[in-house]
Amino acid sequence: MIDAVLTGLTMPTSSGNLTTSTVTLLGHEMGPVLFDTAAWNQRIALTGQLALRNLAPEDVTAILLTHLHWDHCMNFDLFPNARLMIPEAECRRVRDGGLDPATPAYILDLVRDHARAETFSSGEVLPGVHALQTPGHTAGHMAFMVLSGEINVAITGDALATRSDAAAGVPSTVFGDQDSARESAHQLMSRADVIVPGHDSPFQPTPGMPAVVNPFSHTVGEIHGQH
Repeated sequence: MIDAVLTGLTMPTSSGNLTTSTVTLLGHEMGPVLFDTAAWNQRIALTGQLALRNLAPEDVTAILLTHLHWDHCMNFDLFPNARLMIPEAECRRVRDGGLDPATPAYILDLVRDHARAETFSSGEVLPGVHALQTPGHTAGHMAFMVLSGEINVAITGDALATRSDAAAGVPSTVFGDQDSARESAHQLMSRADVIVPGHDSPFQPTPGMPAVVNPFSHTVGEIHGQH
C-alpha cells in the first residue's frame, strides 16, 4: 500500500513561493516507511495524518529522503526508531560545499546527530524499493520506484515536482545540470505508471498536461482498485 499522507503544492506569492511537500507512506514488510518528511510548517499535519492511520511516530521503521532541501528533509527527528536513509550523492554535494538557496548549511550537522543515519546509492535500498539517480534539481537527487500490485509507482521528489514539470519534460527549478534534469524527468515518465510528485497530487504520465489521478483518494492502491 502506498499512501500520499501529505500532498505537496507550490504557489507563487509576492513574498516568494508558498511551498509544502509531499510525504508518502509505504506499508512495508519491515513496517511503515516514509519518503521525505516535509518542512517545519507541516510538522503537526504530518503527525496528525499518521494518527488518522493509527500510526505513531515510533511506528515508522525507515525514512528515505529524495534530497536535502529544507522543504523535504525536516521533521525526521519526530521518528526515533526510524533508519534515516540519505542519498550518498546528496551528502557529498553538501560536504563539498555545493549549497544552493534551498539547502541549509547546517543540515549535515543535524543528520550526523541522528543515531540511525545512513547513506545509500542506487539499486534496491529496501526489499521492493529501488532508488534511481535523478540528478538535475540537485546534483545528488534520488527518486524511488515501488511496485504496488502490478503498478509501477515513482516517488519522484523534485525530479518531477508537479504536473507542469511533467508536461514540460523538465523540473521548473534546476540547481544542478539542465540536461541531466531533463534526462531524469524522461526516465521517470517512461518507467512509471503512476507518479507521486514532490509538490502536487499523484498523476499518470500522459502526453500534455497529466490529469490528477482521483485527488479524492489517498492511496494509489485504492485509485486503481487494488488494496
